[in-house]
Amino acid sequence: MGVAIRGEYNSISGKEQSYSDTRTSIWPRIRTRREFYRYKSINDIGTYETGPITITVEFAETVKGSITKDFRSGNKDTYKSMEIINFQVRFELNKEVDDDSTFNNEENIHLSTDTGEVIQQPFQFLSSVVNMSILKNTQEYNNGSYLRQFTFRLKESTAQDIKKATLIIDSPVDGSGEPLGEHLEIEVDFSKSNN
Repeated sequence: MGVAIRGEYNSISGKEQSYSDTRTSIWPRIRTRREFYRYKSINDIGTYETGPITITVEFAETVKGSITKDFRSGNKDTYKSMEIINFQVRFELNKEVDDDSTFNNEENIHLSTDTGEVIQQPFQFLSSVVNMSILKNTQEYNNGSYLRQFTFRLKESTAQDIKKATLIIDSPVDGSGEPLGEHLEIEVDFSKSNN
């Protein structure tokens, strides 16, 4: 069983319109039309630490859908018939880090599925950015934790096929390339879906 998600996003007012579910609010801030179907979702997956970063995985979902209408992209077919897994992840530094420490979504966040598919980085056009300088800035100004959305686009599987997925988060590294903690492998069992 799933949830149909439809509607428009108006970038001028910044409000979502005509949604049966407002939990999924990851879409770009331009006027778009989108239709998505959520197959399964899991809340409150857990809190983990890797070196100086505390990571809370709040939400994951398997989704199929498309974005159309005034989407400014070189190839409009890029956003049609997407099979995706979304994660909402909260990041927080638990101690001070050196300026030469590195961590970012392009190199440190990956996904593997029970169907054998491995995705090396989140789909950049539908995902948030996280890096060490953002986390340090958030810590410096006492802004608490930093909530981010990561979308992994499936190429070899369908969202409906996915029973389990593993969010892989590599440890941040210091200026010499040495890990500052342990790599994380966070398994999400979609057979325990909240839907």
